[in-house]
Amino acid sequence: MAHRKALIAGATGLVGRNLLRHLLETGGWDIVTASRRTPDVAGEYAHIPIDLMCAAECREKLGRLRDVTHVFLAAATLGAKAVLGF
Repeated sequence: MAHRKALIAGATGLVGRNLLRHLLETGGWDIVTASRRTPDVAGEYAHIPIDLMCAAECREKLGRLRDVTHVFLAAATLGAKAVLGF
């Protein structure tokens, strides 16, 4: 099987956490997660603590990843209206 390396951006939310579990159970993946908090999922993967809304931090921390074959964007942002319940 060909080398597969996944980057999951937003791995602590509903979608990202379940995707992480799925890839871990499937096997055959090197996995890197990127989010502010470390996912609460047991398994072997690397985690990059990062604010995905900060372009400079993304360039600095994610720019050195060269062998990623799959990018999964599961990050979400809540605007002020969503936070306030509008």
